[in-house]
Amino acid sequence: MPKARRPGSSTPQGAIEGAAPGSAFAPPIERGRGIASRMGGARAEPHRRQGLFPCEAEVARRLSQAPAEWAAKAIVLERHGLPKIDPVMGGRFWPAVQAFWNRRYGLSRVEASGLDGTENLDAL
Repeated sequence: MPKARRPGSSTPQGAIEGAAPGSAFAPPIERGRGIASRMGGARAEPHRRQGLFPCEAEVARRLSQAPAEWAAKAIVLERHGLPKIDPVMGGRFWPAVQAFWNRRYGLSRVEASGLDGTENLDAL
């Protein structure tokens, strides 16, 4: 529920202008603007859970991990090639994350097929 505003002020009653964000005296964070939404928490916008650059909570969900555990694991896995969070897009490029896991489990190796005999180009 929004706090009442002081007459003639844009700051909610009980809030102090210039107070540190998150402190007891700061104005409440607008919906969709808090750190939880930027990091993909429970209030994340729906588009942050879809597409090529999902939020970290969605990456954790897709990999069957708890978000808190995933944060620690991601730091270690980045040292082994897990794509880092793109600073412009704000998420990991999902096809690259999938490619990382495919490489890690040997599913991305392209092997040349064996020779099956000599080619006869006059056959057609």
